[in-house]
Amino acid sequence: MRDGDGDGPGGSVLPSAPDAVDDVALDTPNCPDCLLRMEPEESSKGDAYWACTECGFVAIA
Repeated sequence: MRDGDGDGPGGSVLPSAPDAVDDVALDTPNCPDCLLRMEPEESSKGDAYWACTECGFVAIA
């Protein structure tokens, strides 16, 4: 085997792919006022929205 072939010394090392579970956190917005993670909520009419549990900021989902 030549240097640079395979996964041994001098070979290429590929970074591991992130788990799909990690991507879920990327779909959750941060509050623009206090920068904490917002929580999904539902109105009495069944409409979805994001609510900050710290400052009370609300955003349409």
